[in-house]
Amino acid sequence: MFSKSNPALGAASMRSFNTSNRMTEQPASQSLSESIESLSSIPRESHTGLLSIADTVARIFGLPPPTANPFTQSGLTLGAIGIAAAIVRLIGGHAVTFLKRRLIVACEADARDDVFAWILAWCADQKFASQSTRFAVASVARSSTSTSTSAVDDEFSHLPSYQFLPAPNSTHFFWYKGRFMWITRSRPKPSPMGSSSTTSTGAVAGEKITVSTLGNLFRGSVRSNNLKLSSASGTVSTVVKAVDKSSARMALEDLVEDSRKLFAERDLKRTVIYSADQYGNWRRTRSRPIRPLSTIVLDGETKKNVLNDALEFMKNEKWYGDRGIPYRRGYMFYGYPGTGKTSFVTALAGELKLNIYVISLANKGLTDETLTELMVDTPPRCILLLEDIDAAFVSRSGANPAAAASNTNNSTASGTIVTNVTFSGLLNAIDGVAAQEGRILIMTTNHIEKLDPALIRPGRVDVKVLLDKATRAQIKQLFIQFYTKPISSDATTLESSADAGGVGAALKESESAAVGCHVGTESLERIARRFCERFPERGVSMAAVQGHLMRFKADPEEAVAHAHSFVDSVVDKA
Repeated sequence: MFSKSNPALGAASMRSFNTSNRMTEQPASQSLSESIESLSSIPRESHTGLLSIADTVARIFGLPPPTANPFTQSGLTLGAIGIAAAIVRLIGGHAVTFLKRRLIVACEADARDDVFAWILAWCADQKFASQSTRFAVASVARSSTSTSTSAVDDEFSHLPSYQFLPAPNSTHFFWYKGRFMWITRSRPKPSPMGSSSTTSTGAVAGEKITVSTLGNLFRGSVRSNNLKLSSASGTVSTVVKAVDKSSARMALEDLVEDSRKLFAERDLKRTVIYSADQYGNWRRTRSRPIRPLSTIVLDGETKKNVLNDALEFMKNEKWYGDRGIPYRRGYMFYGYPGTGKTSFVTALAGELKLNIYVISLANKGLTDETLTELMVDTPPRCILLLEDIDAAFVSRSGANPAAAASNTNNSTASGTIVTNVTFSGLLNAIDGVAAQEGRILIMTTNHIEKLDPALIRPGRVDVKVLLDKATRAQIKQLFIQFYTKPISSDATTLESSADAGGVGAALKESESAAVGCHVGTESLERIARRFCERFPERGVSMAAVQGHLMRFKADPEEAVAHAHSFVDSVVDKA
């Protein structure tokens, strides 16, 4: 860089370069020194609060005071500001919570409870549901309870209808009886482990619906209490956080009551059926019109005796309690397949105005614990149905000793199903300490001889009802019922009658013609007599006879003409 031929010039250049570097570095060094001196020159009297405490602690332990270091001093200052901000935030949060509890009254319902379906159905009937920009669309079967469905042309009547519901994770505002309210439907995020169970309204497990309104700041005492609402399942309490005895609380209670009445009016003439899902919860599957008991054709006084026994049980709860007898009633419907066991259960539930809760022991998610929980969660007044109990449990006396020891069915041999419920678990669920009282238990089986005596002993099964193959009197009654127009405008059911001879009473009261053949009542009696004479006594099931009549539902004479060939084919198969 420097010339070797002129040493003096090189030395001069080096001195000039060093001098310029010192002049360049001096302003930066001087600026940092002045900054440190300015921070250190802060009077000690200004170190108050947290800084003073830090100085005191440092002196006690023989350490240099933190205020002597400007960086430590600045860090402590920032820490003090953060602590102050956190305190302000905490106080503000409590203040907001206090104001919400004073100003907002909220009613919350869980998706597992029937109240959730009540409120959701009520919302579907309101004006804001059809005008909302965020809504959910759910299909509904035409045989089930539906709300706010659109008009559908006759050519599309076979398709399911639909209804508009509040969209999940959104808020909807509306007016109710002159009070401003808003409703929020919150749905949890889907589990990464798999899909959650859903209800008939499309709700998932853990979903909630909250109805809120403004309360009064200075009236009533604030408290949180559980409002026990009467629902069909009775499995989950509905929580209401409210100002005690305020008009806002009363408005929410009126809304819940209105939704309950609206839902009950639609189910008043329907039988609601619940089934157990794989998670151990009751799920409303569908509802169907009440089937008149008069449409069930049984032998002799069977129908009348069972109905009277069930009515007597429902009217004598106090009698059971006074004598310390568990208030439960058990029935066993047994007999040949196709004799009307399930149909009789459905009609009986309609006559008693009870809902049906069905448990399938083939449910892979059903264990002893979940079965007990399901039994406990059934409402006091209902029919609990266990169908084809012989397919899950057979008599231990004829079973394999190893299988009898474990009391389980883990094979499909002899037509049994695979179930995770043990025999002892089933017995404890039926009449154990935690068993629900007030319910009617009905078990059905095609082979009662295969059942263990412990399952059908008195106390668990109080009444055994044999539903055998059809007698000629049953076939005649079914034939008359099949080809007689009902008294009501609904051509699918006869008018309900409480006595055992309801069909005969309907015939006497009505001179209506047969469907599509214009046969009078007296002629229909003669045709029915000829028809039943072609069948052997207790030779075929009622389901088989009905299947034959369905082929000639508009022509009773043709049904008679083909009766012989039908009987021959059925008897040969049997």
